[in-house]
Amino acid sequence: MDMLEKIFLFCAFICWSNSYAFAQEDNYDVNIGIASPEAVEGLSNDGITYLKHKIEQIATINGVATFSDGTFVLNPTLDVTDVRQVEGGMKTIFVVKAELVLTVVQALSDMRVASVSTTLSGSGNSLAEALKRAITSIDAKSSVYSNFLSESKKRICAFYDANYPKLLNKAKVLAGQQQYEQALSLLACYPASLPSYTKVIPVMLEIYKQYQNLQCSQLIKQAKGCMTLKDYPGAVEYLLQIDPESSCSSECAKLLETIRQQVDQEEREAIERKFKLINTFVDLEKYKVSSAANLEKHRIAAIKDIAKAYLLAHSTK
Repeated sequence: MDMLEKIFLFCAFICWSNSYAFAQEDNYDVNIGIASPEAVEGLSNDGITYLKHKIEQIATINGVATFSDGTFVLNPTLDVTDVRQVEGGMKTIFVVKAELVLTVVQALSDMRVASVSTTLSGSGNSLAEALKRAITSIDAKSSVYSNFLSESKKRICAFYDANYPKLLNKAKVLAGQQQYEQALSLLACYPASLPSYTKVIPVMLEIYKQYQNLQCSQLIKQAKGCMTLKDYPGAVEYLLQIDPESSCSSECAKLLETIRQQVDQEEREAIERKFKLINTFVDLEKYKVSSAANLEKHRIAAIKDIAKAYLLAHSTK
């Protein structure tokens, strides 16, 4: 596996739907997932959970989507650098110092993008309590973190912008080998805010159409199986996945018309609403898409789903 493939293999859906990460400040829609902190000696499981919550606060304040399956990941590490026990009357007080290190890396290749460290301190009646109070001292609004994340996203976007020709060539090669899901995964996470995205999206949509032509016959078969069992809602779910411009579009239209004749008015209206909701409502007589713009939105959403599924299937391999 070459470095370019390592860098781009696991691009996935998670970026666009409800979170244009970083768009709030710098208009960069880069997704950075939050990895779970590693265990720290003396810190309870509750403390680990609280640490992750604080890191998520930092991310949220700075407009970062916190999906854990992102292409780029924010890894938090807490290193205890000093532990002292101070006698305080009838009790022993634990005083700790720790270093919090945040590092943004590319998930597959472990390529480091940027990192920052801050010193924390806390005290308590136990080591676990002292560590948790140290975590409590994290100022999620600190400019240290906002500057760090801002620099990280700029570097990520610069990397994409400089390497998009190689990315497109790699995707085209994979598509030529009918490895459509991997090809789409290479393109699905590309930041839409970059000027070069206008060169990425036509290639991505063309590969998706090729993928659809390969998949649609299987979707038709599954829909027919549902219709045999009179599971019309199930059949519609399969037909909804067929692109109106795929090689199976006319057969899809015929099956939808057959379903409409088999169900009552209420179910027929529900089917039509479902098509409208995903922005791909089709005229069943002429099979024409009501809006080309809406169809493109639907295709991009479908590509994200394909990429996410590919990521989840391969992330542990």
